[in-house]
Amino acid sequence: MNSFAALQDTDAADEAIRDASEAFDWQRAAVCTQHSILVLDASGSMREADCHSHGRNIPRIEALYDALRCGFVQPQLDAGIPPSELVSVVRMQDSADILLQCAPFADVADLPHLQPASHGNYLPALAKLHSLIQTVEAARAQGSEAGLPVPPTMSTCVLFLSDGRPSDVVLARDRKSETRDPRLVSTAVCSSVRRLWYMLNERE
Repeated sequence: MNSFAALQDTDAADEAIRDASEAFDWQRAAVCTQHSILVLDASGSMREADCHSHGRNIPRIEALYDALRCGFVQPQLDAGIPPSELVSVVRMQDSADILLQCAPFADVADLPHLQPASHGNYLPALAKLHSLIQTVEAARAQGSEAGLPVPPTMSTCVLFLSDGRPSDVVLARDRKSETRDPRLVSTAVCSSVRRLWYMLNERE
């Protein structure tokens, strides 16, 4: 099987989103020792073919997949990553969608090729991260009640793979209109990251 299935239609990504929800295994999540969450920017700018690889220019989205495969996933598979270490993948565009949820690293091979489109909004992606982590925490609590060997601690690693700054729209200072003012957007993004950091540290 190829490391990444080069499926060219958006239906493949939509199917992966449905599968991620249906395939969630709470018992597997409950005994997870390390959870890696990858946020993949699939905004329109990722179509730009300005990345150099093996003597040719390739689109940024292809370079992202190469980096993910060669620099992150495959080395861990080669090292014999234990089954208690799981990965989730989130697609970031105007909204955010989960493509893989608490899955074995080998499942990354079945990810569909994402078609770059629209914007890269950080706030929905951060909200999806928050929801995903809460889902795992609920699975851990359920596992403890069921007598599963839930580890006392679990590490969470979040990687944002993007080519640019946030495209989010936030409320302007007048609280009536909307704006892409980078200062206000940065404040909103930093606030969301801070809430995520507090949530993870309260868990320890």
